[in-house]
Amino acid sequence: MLAQRLLIAAGLAAATAGAALAQAGPPLTEPQRKAALADVARVLGRQVRRCWQLDAAPTGSGAVTIEFELRPSGALSGNPRIVARAGTPTPVALAKSATDAVRACAPYTGLPTALYSGGWERMRLTFDARSLQ
Repeated sequence: MLAQRLLIAAGLAAATAGAALAQAGPPLTEPQRKAALADVARVLGRQVRRCWQLDAAPTGSGAVTIEFELRPSGALSGNPRIVARAGTPTPVALAKSATDAVRACAPYTGLPTALYSGGWERMRLTFDARSLQ
């Protein structure tokens, strides 16, 4: 398992070159594979970011990390799990909004099938309330 971690933020850059590289051509070197998986995490992060909302405007610096599994189709396989939380706003509210966002955005699209096994079948995303301020 190679879990990717991503700080979800408003200004995520477009990232498709690595994903495109992973879909065609010769086998990737390990540095190319890591770069492509980082691109996958950014693509996934952009999709989740559109679904992420807190009920109240955040004023603190809370963060929560969610882990979840995906099927090759991009659908969720099971429920997202909270693996870390810290700070304010109330971690419970932040954790709920993060897990709700992961569920609401599924199924995920644009994920290269060549990187599924040992790549994006298990993901970790860190949701940081500061990115919504």
